[in-house]
Amino acid sequence: MKSNSQKNVEILKKLPKSEYYRLIVDGLLQNNSEEVGWLGYAMREPRSLPNALAALRFSLCNNFNDKMVSINLICEIHKCAMKGTQNTFATPGEFRETNYPGSFYLDINDHCSPTGLNELYQFVKDNETYGCCIGTTKKREYYLDSDAYENARKEMNNLINIGSIDAIMNFFQQPTSEDINKVLSYRAPFGCHIVAKLQEICDEYNKNILQSKDSTQQLEVIVKCVRQIEWLHPFHDGNCRVAYILLHRLLLQNGFLPAMLCDPNRFDGFSLEELIKDVQEGCKNTEDFCKNVEHTIFSCDTKIIDSRIQEIMSGKDEEPHIAPEMRFSTYVKREYKKVEKEITQLYEIIQNFNYENSNENRPLVTERSPLLLSAPKKGVQDLQDPPKKNRTCCLII
Repeated sequence: MKSNSQKNVEILKKLPKSEYYRLIVDGLLQNNSEEVGWLGYAMREPRSLPNALAALRFSLCNNFNDKMVSINLICEIHKCAMKGTQNTFATPGEFRETNYPGSFYLDINDHCSPTGLNELYQFVKDNETYGCCIGTTKKREYYLDSDAYENARKEMNNLINIGSIDAIMNFFQQPTSEDINKVLSYRAPFGCHIVAKLQEICDEYNKNILQSKDSTQQLEVIVKCVRQIEWLHPFHDGNCRVAYILLHRLLLQNGFLPAMLCDPNRFDGFSLEELIKDVQEGCKNTEDFCKNVEHTIFSCDTKIIDSRIQEIMSGKDEEPHIAPEMRFSTYVKREYKKVEKEITQLYEIIQNFNYENSNENRPLVTERSPLLLSAPKKGVQDLQDPPKKNRTCCLII
């Protein structure tokens, strides 16, 4: 008799190869007609999509039957997802340094909810001694040059807790004139604590997933683990990508389908209950789409993407007034073959996937490694070098 995991793999095999980008590109982008599916993403962040697809393939073909989560696994996924990616300050597979703050903005209703803020606030209170903080900073553009990035980092280093949860909610509900040009920002624990805190997250997940009595408990353990990793924000960039790819792996390992989420960034500040509902809906999206490719999940139509690509690849260029290296078509031409290659390889992995041979690939960890042995070089150095009072963690990602 087939397990739920095996049944879901059979369902996943029905997903057309041309639709695999939906496992990486979130629904918000797919719903934006100006994005043209994954093409806009490819232009803004070259190599991000093919690398994320490669990381997903890696997560499904390396020691898949081992349901334990490890630091090595997380770092290897990050290494795959960020290798050669442009517009980033991240080093693939390495944690952020001690004095770089890991942080993100908190936009009410977009990336956080009142109940989610309450839970994040409790996490901050529990981890204040590790540098965790919620405060206000100046509004900034997402993409920063190196000087602006350094200034933002210094500002995050000096971030002061806004106070109580009531003060946080008042910032959204009754902003003062001074608050108009400010945003609420979250700062993750100091870089020197990443290895130890990440090991705690792994240990908690590994214990609780084995003790889960049913799918409801399993899903709660999975979602909680992914959210904790997002809150830890261990890398300079790519944290949400790593969390999303890890989510796919953990879901499939435990009898669920991967989740086509509308917005993975909701893991920043939505409640556990809300996120569980999001993931359930995401799994249903995947199932519906696998069973009926004509099913409308998001407004993006792959036929339109294919048509646009064909126009570009055939030499039709409607942007003669733009320098060739800056044209939308130039970016698409660069990315198309990379994306096509990675999708083909991922498709072959899933089509040939079964639980009897999923362990034939090189395992990430041959045995449960000691804490320091399972950490990247920078993580080890930071752990052995306690922070000074003016040190903090990574930036707005």
